Amino acid sequence: MEIRRLGDILLEAGLIDGEQLRRALAVQNGTNMRLGGVLLELGFVSEQLLVKVLEFQLGIPRASLRECRINSPLTRVLPRHLAEKHQVFPLEVKEGRILVAMADPLDYLAIEAVRRSTGLLVEVCLATRSEVEDAIERYYPLPQKSGAPGT
Repeated sequence: MEIRRLGDILLEAGLIDGEQLRRALAVQNGTNMRLGGVLLELGFVSEQLLVKVLEFQLGIPRASLRECRINSPLTRVLPRHLAEKHQVFPLEVKEGRILVAMADPLDYLAIEAVRRSTGLLVEVCLATRSEVEDAIERYYPLPQKSGAPGT
């Protein structure tokens, strides 16, 4: 199965126009940003729309982190610093696998970092970046600050 390009899908669906796609591609050229991130930064698409289109494009299921029940002990499986660095949030561990929500399910470096850290096979689902950030803030304990107060 051939994966259709994000810009083509958005264009065909009438969600962006040709000029917006040209501008986004021009901005993307010379950066390491994905087209979806550029379209978001330029305000041409919303996070919700982008995740919906990526779900269709990639065939990866979406998790609404604001609506799911989160099992807080899972935050002990994946350290906060990795969750923040790679924008991933653990949803489930079972049978040697960990399911993580991420805004960029094609970030293979993040997937590999999660695999190395947990020793588990990694399965991914989509979530908006803001949902992942909110879940990390809500469910991970705050890092302890070292040193005496006032120093």
